[in-house]
Amino acid sequence: MFKVFKQIVYFGIGVLLLTPIIIFAQSANDPLNNELYYLNEINVEDAWEYTTGNNNVIVAIIDTGIDIDHPDLYENIWTNTGEVLGDGVDNDNNGYIDDINGWDFIRDEADPNPKFDSGYSDLGIEHGTLVAGIVGAKGNNNYGISGIAWNVSLMSLIALDGYGNGNMTDVVAAIDYATTNGADIINMSLVGSASDNELQKAIERAYQAGVIVVAAVGNESVGDMGQDNSINLVTSPRYPVCLDGMMGDNYILGVGSIDITNKKSLFSNYGTECLDINAPGEYFYGLNIYQPIFSNYREKFSGYWSGTSLATPLVTGAAALIKSYRPALTNQEIYNLILDNADSVDSFNTSYTGKMGKGKLNLASIFSQAKNIVNTQGGIIVASKNNFLPYIYIYNESGEIISEFAAFDNEYLGGVNISKVEDNNSKYIVAAQAGGDMIRVFNTQGIMQNEWTVENLTNIKVASLNNRILVWSEDYNNTIIKLYTLSGDLLNEFRVAGPIYDIYSGDIDSDNVNEINVLTTGNILIYNQLGNLDQKILLDGTAGSLALLGNSIITGAHKGQSPNIKIYSLTGELLRTFNAYNENFTGGIDISSSGDNIVVGPGNTGGPHLRSFDLMGNLQYEFFTLDQVNSNGINVGYIN
Repeated sequence: MFKVFKQIVYFGIGVLLLTPIIIFAQSANDPLNNELYYLNEINVEDAWEYTTGNNNVIVAIIDTGIDIDHPDLYENIWTNTGEVLGDGVDNDNNGYIDDINGWDFIRDEADPNPKFDSGYSDLGIEHGTLVAGIVGAKGNNNYGISGIAWNVSLMSLIALDGYGNGNMTDVVAAIDYATTNGADIINMSLVGSASDNELQKAIERAYQAGVIVVAAVGNESVGDMGQDNSINLVTSPRYPVCLDGMMGDNYILGVGSIDITNKKSLFSNYGTECLDINAPGEYFYGLNIYQPIFSNYREKFSGYWSGTSLATPLVTGAAALIKSYRPALTNQEIYNLILDNADSVDSFNTSYTGKMGKGKLNLASIFSQAKNIVNTQGGIIVASKNNFLPYIYIYNESGEIISEFAAFDNEYLGGVNISKVEDNNSKYIVAAQAGGDMIRVFNTQGIMQNEWTVENLTNIKVASLNNRILVWSEDYNNTIIKLYTLSGDLLNEFRVAGPIYDIYSGDIDSDNVNEINVLTTGNILIYNQLGNLDQKILLDGTAGSLALLGNSIITGAHKGQSPNIKIYSLTGELLRTFNAYNENFTGGIDISSSGDNIVVGPGNTGGPHLRSFDLMGNLQYEFFTLDQVNSNGINVGYIN
């Protein structure tokens, strides 16, 4: 724990103990993970089932520096790709020359390793490396320990010297550097009793830029007889942890320490404000600086340390995993995930009821909810073709319903055709009456945004073209395509050559412009937005539905045909064929695609059996949607 005062920064993370308290075995093969009891306490293995991190996620460690060559860290050290190493030029024009891995704000130099040059203490000079290892020691590499995030990019920013001393200006500069150089998360295992406006402004700039800010609530000395001398942050605030927004915005996740019995650590501060979440913070084994020229620094790992400084990077690591798994989530959405899924510890701390934040970090609960997030990440959209309630259902890949909402009044049973449209980074679901002429646009929470009726077309189907909606009729004799805005304004309409079986927009001709690709009998007709025919791709005549995936054209069988999925090159060369369902099924196939998956649903005479395949025809997952006795077929889509 570091103490940040108005001019000077001090620290003190606790005492060095000589024995571990528990042995923990878990799935990563890092041999020293049996020392890391806290992995089990926060249920990190449940999170690792979904993600072990991503090197695209950048975590800034504002501290005494990171040993960037440590054998259990070097693969996860951030690299500034905008700089050229050692050329003495500020290549990326960020105001810092040769800042390849971070910056030393005390000495104003590019080397972000801990420094032995101006005096240090064992506790201080190890601190930044220890904290960084908790967040992101390379995991599952059969060496050392595992960080919470096996894969991450650690940005080393020195604002404290080897004793833990520093000034406010350097802390502010480090926060601003992290914000402007792409950090997703800032870890500040530092705390003090004074602040100033510049620190508050830097925190606000970071938060408003979408950065997740995590800070320790601070330690107090434990009395000789084990007295709890911790302070109430409401009456004696600490900084930066208490620098939340003036209007009640929670800019910083404040982290306190608990022991293995879920009791507040004697040294850990508390309060109804500033403290948001708790994590284990006692008896940590972790990374040392490795400098064999010094006799005291020839071991790469040691323990056992305690302090809110160590609880803090557990929360930072958790945020890094969430950001890896759901990169589109905002900082506040990640805050909410962490806090809403905490386990209350009030029953273990009756003297501090209501003063322990939301409770204890629980990654199992966090990821149980995160997997179902659809509004920013994705889900499989399903609706019935006919004779079923006009609802839209959104499923995850495990077959669990994430959300559902009525597309039309319950009296309408004519079937719902669906599509996804994006506009200004927002996603929408478009529903069309397969047995009528009405279109409705919903956001991903199921709230209707617009509706209109389509003139001169009935039994309508929909597809997207960028932020536009394409509309046509299931009546094959009607060959008109209409192009609408999300507000229902008609932009264009034109007639195509041949019956329209399906439409899928995409860049088949590789000109970096999405075209209107119309599946008709034995052809894909490629039109531009003005309705001009640009190209024709020959296929066989069995296709009734169309999708694109990477550099492949995918078709699903037409009604009356064997249930084939066919994969073509962009020039129409047949690459492979496989069956989506039993070969005797001839009801046709509805098809969609996203990422690496092809998602299919049966046609008008099939049960609601959704299946997903890769491009090689390997089944990825399957489940039944709607009511299994429904044999009217389903329409499928993907929102991501």
